Amino acid sequence: MGGQVDLMFDNLSSIAPHIQAGRFAVLAVTGAQRSALFPAIPTVAESGVPGYDVVAWGGIVAPARTPPAVVERLNAAVNAILATPAMRERYAAIGFETLTGPPQRLWERVARETPLWADVVKRSGAQVD
Repeated sequence: MGGQVDLMFDNLSSIAPHIQAGRFAVLAVTGAQRSALFPAIPTVAESGVPGYDVVAWGGIVAPARTPPAVVERLNAAVNAILATPAMRERYAAIGFETLTGPPQRLWERVARETPLWADVVKRSGAQVD
């Protein structure tokens, strides 16, 4: 906003008000689909980089030794909350999509993305101090 950065990648949730106020010239969204919040903004893939699909995501986890029955109970409660119209609307208003499902859905995502990001880190040459 101060004119000091030529290009940036950020989460829609943190910059949505600035986009809506016209403070940024938005080039594209990084996910596979256009944002429901900003449907006129193309994806990176539509803009010339086929297959580009990188999104920030999060999940809710419990300690490794949590009993399966407790995990299932927590999962059901979180799914129920996220499925309510109020929560869906609240998240959608800041550019988030809520996904519900069994705990395995999160672990499948982690398994799918770990090799990708491990390769990115390796190729970057980043080191742990």
